[in-house]
Amino acid sequence: MDVVEVLPRLRMLCFAVGAAYLWRDGDGLILIDTETADCASEIEQVLDGDLLRIVLTHWHEDRTGSRRR
Repeated sequence: MDVVEVLPRLRMLCFAVGAAYLWRDGDGLILIDTETADCASEIEQVLDGDLLRIVLTHWHEDRTGSRRR
């Protein structure tokens, strides 16, 4: 996974199949999409604050696979 700083409060997490986004909202984070189930541990490694919520843009496995971890 590659991490790209898009804005000071927005990072794009780039995976082989697609991307997820981390938005810093105050002291916490909002994860936009979760990618496939095998991406959960990589996402957890870049969390540098409390995960406040997860936003799913649509219901496909490449967007929602890691939501249960």
